[in-house]
Amino acid sequence: MKTIIHFTTLLLLILTVGCFPVHQRISPEVSGVVIDAQSHLPISGAEAVIAYAWYKPTATLESYTNTRPPTVFTKADGSFTIPAAQRRIWVTILPIDYFYPGNILLVKAQGYVPAIVPVSTIGLEPTNVNEILLVPKP
Repeated sequence: MKTIIHFTTLLLLILTVGCFPVHQRISPEVSGVVIDAQSHLPISGAEAVIAYAWYKPTATLESYTNTRPPTVFTKADGSFTIPAAQRRIWVTILPIDYFYPGNILLVKAQGYVPAIVPVSTIGLEPTNVNEILLVPKP
């Protein structure tokens, strides 16, 4: 009988107090090159930012309401790198969803149609999206 009481007490303590800090990567490092879709020349000064996407966004303006810092600008050669982001969470033994939403890369430049590029959050490796083609506005 004492074993059952001790086991029940230990189980209650673990379930009510048992939590520990964990660092979770919520967005990978993302890099790439932004180029003009018609001339294939690099675009300098284009804005690149990561947005969290619980669901696939329907328009770029909706996506800009849920971005994470930093917002970066492309260099003269059109290249950019957005560093990874992580957060510290307290994990409990109770069944709770600890997964963060997906990420999308938003790229815009003056005189061009904005681009949306899905970015994988699986794994810890940096993501290279290679070339992002921006189409000039009509």
